[in-house]
Amino acid sequence: MLVEKGNDLSNPELSKQQIELVERIGVLHDRLGFSPAPGRVVGLLMVSLEPELTFDEIRDALGLSKSSTSAAINLLLSLGSIEYRTRPGDRKRYFRKSYENWEASLLERMNLFFSLREPLGEALELENRSAESRRALSRVTDFLGFLETEIHEAFKRWEQQREQGG
Repeated sequence: MLVEKGNDLSNPELSKQQIELVERIGVLHDRLGFSPAPGRVVGLLMVSLEPELTFDEIRDALGLSKSSTSAAINLLLSLGSIEYRTRPGDRKRYFRKSYENWEASLLERMNLFFSLREPLGEALELENRSAESRRALSRVTDFLGFLETEIHEAFKRWEQQREQGG
């Protein structure tokens, strides 16, 4: 349960708009196959006015159990979606959203998706496949190849545009 600004001084202050954004980001992550907790943690770290939050601040703001918070944080750390730092003399870890290497991370995930093309191509070669099934698989593998090329070209164009100040 997210706590709205002014309701609890121990929580990061969140406006109604921030709470709604956290929930929307959480739902999007849920639709990507994550359990709700990691998506909500990412959402909180993205919308919080504080650049870093502790484990307890995250847990309290989201109303999660310690185990759910820990599992979500560990998953996000392993994916490189968040990072943490420590402060001298303080045993707490301070978590923040990681924006480093997001392009490489996104391309890595997309390439994993594009790697479906190889086994689908092999499935095309299986005997006794109907013409309809062969056409459908062929269309999917062709599209994956097209999309892979277009995505890589889009990244190149985007980088060129950014280098030119656009």
